Formats: sequence, C-alpha cells, structure tokens
Amino acid sequence: MFTACAAQRESDEDGDFQIDDSAIVVVPTSTPTVTCASATATLVAQNLVNNSVAANASLLWKVVGLGCSRFQMIRPNQAPAEFASEIYYSTSYRFPVNGLIEVVTIRALSSTGATVREWTVTSAPFNVTSGGTPPGVDPLTCAVGGPYSVTVPVNAAGYPIGNFPTVPMAITSNRASRVLSMTVLAGAAYASSGVPDTTANGIHSPQVVPYAPGANLVRFELADATNPLVRATCSGTISLSGVYTPPSACQLVANRYSVSPGGSVTFTLSTTSGSAFAGAIDGVSVSPFGGTRTITFSSSRTVFAAVGGYNGTSYCEAYITVTQDQVGINFEDFVDSDYNDAVLCMTGFLQVLGKQIVSHAAQTIYARRTRISACDSNVLLRIYNGSGGLEQTIAYTSSLVNGSSIAINLQSGWKIDSRFTPLGTCAATGAQEQQSSSRIAVGNYCNVTGN
Repeated sequence: MFTACAAQRESDEDGDFQIDDSAIVVVPTSTPTVTCASATATLVAQNLVNNSVAANASLLWKVVGLGCSRFQMIRPNQAPAEFASEIYYSTSYRFPVNGLIEVVTIRALSSTGATVREWTVTSAPFNVTSGGTPPGVDPLTCAVGGPYSVTVPVNAAGYPIGNFPTVPMAITSNRASRVLSMTVLAGAAYASSGVPDTTANGIHSPQVVPYAPGANLVRFELADATNPLVRATCSGTISLSGVYTPPSACQLVANRYSVSPGGSVTFTLSTTSGSAFAGAIDGVSVSPFGGTRTITFSSSRTVFAAVGGYNGTSYCEAYITVTQDQVGINFEDFVDSDYNDAVLCMTGFLQVLGKQIVSHAAQTIYARRTRISACDSNVLLRIYNGSGGLEQTIAYTSSLVNGSSIAINLQSGWKIDSRFTPLGTCAATGAQEQQSSSRIAVGNYCNVTGN
C-alpha cells in the first residue's frame, strides 16, 4: 500500500528552521545547534535505470539519518529497524505505474531509546515498467562460441578413465556485461570457474566441464554492467565422446648385454603400440618415448621397465650377464721384466681399479699360485673389508705351493692387497707393496709362461 503525502511546512517553537516533509529539505533560518530534535533523513533508490524499475523486480533503497546517533525506520507490516546512520532494504512493485513514491517513517531516538522526533520521508517519484529493457536503453545481446567437441579416454567397456575435460566456452556481448548464472538445458555439466563472473567485460570465458555422452546444452544469463536490470541469455553446446585406446606395449633395449663387474649398461625405453603418459626403468621415471638410464652392475640380473597408459601398465625387460673376469697379480723379482716370477691368478666377480682388486659379490674364488724364477719369494695376501678393516692374511713361499690353488672367501666391496718379498740372490730387490711397487703388475691377465 502506498501513501501520497501533501507538502506541509512546520516551524519549531523558536522559528529557527522549516521542514518540507514532501521533499525532505531542511531550510535553516539560522545556524542552530544540531540535536536529535532537528534530525533529518533521506530515502534514495540505488538501482533505478533511467528512473525506472521493472514490475516484480527487486529495488534497493538506502535511508541515511543525520543529526542524531540513533534512528528507527518503520515500514508498513514490518517491525521497527534501528540504525545509527544508514540502513538498506529491498522491495518490489507488482504493477506498472508512473510517478510512484516510496514512503517510510523515521524516528530520532534519545540515548535512552525515547522518541525525540517522528516524521515521514518520501522518495523522489519513479516509474514501474512492465518489464524488459527500460525505456531509452539498447537491448543487451550475447553469443556463445562453438559448438565444442571433446573426447575422453574410455576403457574397453566404454567407461571414462580419469578426469573429464574442462572446456573454456567463449561468450561475447555487445557491451560490457557480467555473467550471472549457467543453466543446463540438456545433458550434464557444471561450471568449474567463471560463473558468476563479476568482471565488467564484453568477453567472458567460463570453464565448463561436461560429463554426459553426446550433446551438453547450457544457457548463460548476462546482465548489463551499467544497468543490471538489462539482461540477455545465450546458449552453447559441448559434445562429449569417448575414445578407446589399446593398452600400451614397450621395448627395453640395452647397449650391451654382457658386462664385467662394475661395468655400466645404458638402457633405452620405447613405446611400441598404444599410447603412454609415463615410463620407468628399474623403478626410476623416464620418458616412455626414448627415455634412457645408465646402470652399473656387480652381478647378473634382469632389469624391468614399464609404460603406463589410459588402459593400464605394460612391462618389458632385459637380462644383463655379469661375467667372471680373470685377474692376476704378477710379480717381478729382478731385471728381466717378464712379471712371471710369482703369479697369483684368480677368476670371479672381480674388478681392477688401478692397482686395487675389488670383489663385486659374496663369493669364494680359487687363486692358482705359480712360479717361474730361479729365485724363491715370500708372498703375503691381505683381505680388507669395505670399511678398510683387515679381515684375513694369507702367507706362503712360492716354491712350496707352485701349481696349487687356494680358496679365498670374499664379500661385496672387499679388496685384495699383497706384498712380494724376493729371496736368495734376488733379496736385494727388497719387499714390494702392491699399491706402490712397479714390480707388481695387476690386471686382467696372468703371466704363467716364459722363463
């Protein structure tokens, strides 16, 4: 129910000012001290377009009180609402009408809540239209790009694998606008971002995720950035289909398949069929399309690789043989440099590093002892563990063991060292240490022939 108020003028008892209730204008006749008795208020609509609002549309009002610290707003059929300086409320109007005014009652309250002054405040006249675009405003239009087509990987039974794709749907409007909402008209979809979009722009790109096979039809509602009551709707389609990809197959190729202890092998992984998005060699991630990895071997074993695709993981392998190498400690007791005067010849998973002999496995090796010299010699073997601690010593005289073998127990990482001491007429040569003497040759050979 609306009430039209006739203009009235009142004077306070002293005649200091006049109040025009219809226009809410305070006309001071002097400069009074501001008290709640002289409080005023204004009532202003916040979202009129060309001074109009559509029937049944929400209209926001703002009430501002001045000259007091406590106010009450009273509206028909509403409980009084107290405020300090300003308050908002919304209302709507059912029927078109021109020159309508909004009316509220305001009370100025004392600090104890008593009414100091009560009066009515009216708005400026406005129009209620029958709806649609207000008079004098060009219609808002919009369009959605596409139609869009996307695919999602499926398994052999046709069920989707992984996440559904996100599709940016391009929306253009004839002027700056905001995206208010999205409605699904057919299929199934949701907006992961960009709805609502409060950015005032003529181009929008909401991110939409379709998840129903076939056509997914969605409709967007936009509002004019300046006149929010001006609206437009436009629709777009995303077609979703499934694609079955056969399981991937792989191949693992080595640059060599036989290696000495401590030797390295480089592997290359390739995908031979299907599609893949991940690969690994011996548990380490590599590209499924030509990824490589280099591995050092101390014993024979199988190296496994894998490629992963949308429809599972496939495996491939390569077997690397670590050969038992022959290693010799060859002693020279005098001047002929044939390095066969005393020889310790052994075969096993051994590696020569400089003048060190390193075991690459837990093993028992059998070392054959030979002597081709007029001079005898004493040999001392020392076995060290991986931390450098002495585990075992073996001592012998060459002439007493010529042609016989000795068992040596080793663990992975253990090292074999030796000392060679010529006797008799060769004693002047003195004791020779394996790590420092040029009279001791260590390598993958045994000098067991000659004089």
